[in-house]
Amino acid sequence: LSLVPLMLVVVILFLVTSYIMIYDLEDNMKDELRIASIGLMEHYQSEMLEDEQSAGVSDYNAYYLDSMKDTGVDYSVYKWNQCIMTTIEGTKGYSAPSEVWEVVNQGEDYFSRALELGGRDYFVYFMPLKQETKVIGMVLACKPTDEINAKEGSLTLIIGGIGVASIVIFAIIAWLGSVKLAMPLKTVTEGVEKLSHGDIGIRINAKSSIREIDKL
Repeated sequence: LSLVPLMLVVVILFLVTSYIMIYDLEDNMKDELRIASIGLMEHYQSEMLEDEQSAGVSDYNAYYLDSMKDTGVDYSVYKWNQCIMTTIEGTKGYSAPSEVWEVVNQGEDYFSRALELGGRDYFVYFMPLKQETKVIGMVLACKPTDEINAKEGSLTLIIGGIGVASIVIFAIIAWLGSVKLAMPLKTVTEGVEKLSHGDIGIRINAKSSIREIDKL
């Protein structure tokens, strides 16, 4: 029963800590994707401005995009709402989801934790490409949602493992303490029982670090 309060505390701490760490992970991921989108936007916005009317993929240099493939982040460049360059298979030439373009076309960034692209869910961050105040395209930086969920699962397991280890350690300490407390009391009880049966020569050799038991 003495472990019940500890277990409740551990469960509460587990839930609170998991929420905070997962929230921080997702918040950091959002910042990472936003920064990646800024870099992509700064590189390709000038090309968009030079030929706003161009619709051909060959009009744009894909070298920068290809050089970013090993960063762990996927990228796409959109002319209006159509993907013209990307590192995501199966999305080139396709239009962005309508809910994305509705937001970006207003000059706002768009972030989602689960947007399907090419048959796979992604953490996405879209940023508009502008000609003055007019939106002429957008850039995308994203990471697969399942990879981020895997990291969150690992964090949860680590936190849970620490909680279980804390309970086990406390249980061992509590058991050792109870043994240390019980042994002198057992010796005293046995001595008192012999004394009650007329054995007045009994001598009780029991010592305890607890003053009250030592006096007894």
